[in-house]
Amino acid sequence: MTSGAIKKQGFLYNLLVTHIFFPFINRFLKSIVDKSKEALYVHVTPTGHVSKYGSGGTKNSVTMFIDNPIHFCWLMILDEKMGLGEAYMAADWRAEPNPTEFLKLLIRAKKEKAASRKFSQKPKATLMATAIGVLLSFVRKVTAIINYIQHRIRDNTVAQSAKNIEELEKAQLKKIDALIDMLDLSKDDKVLEIGCGWGAFAIRAVQRSGCQWTGLTISREQLALGKERVKDEGLEDKIELKIQDYRLVEGSYTRVISVEMIEAVGHAFLPQYFQIISDRLVPGGKAVIQAIICPDAYYEKYSNSSDFIKKYIFPGGHMPSLGAINAALPCDLQMGEKRHIGRHYATTLDHWYRFLGSIVGKSSEKLKLSVTSTGDEVDFEGQGNLNNNELAHPVTMFIHNPIHFCWLMILDEKMGLGETYMTGDWTAEPNPTEFLKLLIRAKSKLFLGLLLSFKN
Repeated sequence: MTSGAIKKQGFLYNLLVTHIFFPFINRFLKSIVDKSKEALYVHVTPTGHVSKYGSGGTKNSVTMFIDNPIHFCWLMILDEKMGLGEAYMAADWRAEPNPTEFLKLLIRAKKEKAASRKFSQKPKATLMATAIGVLLSFVRKVTAIINYIQHRIRDNTVAQSAKNIEELEKAQLKKIDALIDMLDLSKDDKVLEIGCGWGAFAIRAVQRSGCQWTGLTISREQLALGKERVKDEGLEDKIELKIQDYRLVEGSYTRVISVEMIEAVGHAFLPQYFQIISDRLVPGGKAVIQAIICPDAYYEKYSNSSDFIKKYIFPGGHMPSLGAINAALPCDLQMGEKRHIGRHYATTLDHWYRFLGSIVGKSSEKLKLSVTSTGDEVDFEGQGNLNNNELAHPVTMFIHNPIHFCWLMILDEKMGLGETYMTGDWTAEPNPTEFLKLLIRAKSKLFLGLLLSFKN
């Protein structure tokens, strides 16, 4: 039992847990795992009650410890979609060998039930909302942790872990180089980056291609560090980083890049997002988007059950699906190449987890912090230990594919329509004029919708 476990005594307490709260826990887990070919053991630590779910043996089994069953059930009753995640945050439950294996087992069990068409929709929504929430929490924490490591740790911990971080940096550069290759940059390109982060992508791309770069952010902390890095590399004449809302940017660009920013847009504003990209791209231009996306099969349920994320992780955040993206593209943008990189991302997260664990294990200051949003800044508080297994959860999401990670190429074809008509590649009935009128009317309706969204 961990120090966070709650030991309770007394006849009344045991009576309540045994006859009221444990039956609730039993129904919840049985609905997900009971038909599984694996084994989940559940220990209700205050009463010593042990249950097994699934038909598997002890080998490779997972054990869940419920240290505070009353509070666990209370949170699940209040809101099943958020209860499991909230109970974990409150240290009401834990898992061995680790929470990652617990989530893997739940997802595999869910897939088994889905295949037999006997899976209950209610637990699926709970699992999806909690799992996605944990993922986005990890992504935000890693961003803050990177900056923390770079600026605040100066003891032997980093030196001892130098090999690990060097390997991670090499992998990151390899990923950036692959995105640069996808953009097909040259020295004549003018690039707009929507969400420039700490400036690493801009610096690498300009060093390789010699292009002109404009990067947008809404974080003062990111801007300060990004500008410092650009200055250190002597690229101030090539790279401009600035605080600006992407919806207010002007000018024309041959390329647009946006890495993990589309999740902040929201379903209702996807057409506006892509219309702005279209307006900024010159005819024949190209955009590349890196996105965490939800499979189309889950999208409607996810859209209606993401309260855990909205409350705790990323207020207003939303993962689009490929179908939603295609529906949001204006007529002059077309989806091009798609690359799924989820399994690579799972490996990356696993390496980060191991690296951070090695730092926490050796660091004299124990590296305790929590990440809280205050405007566009990040505060560090001595509230949460990074040696917590919650940092391993997102690996599960990419291995078992309830969510995807994609690179999407978007092609601007504003000039292509006229050119291909001149070369006889397409015709229209009753005539090309009516076809063009239809496109103009459709675009006018979209523009009116954007105006109304700003008004509201």
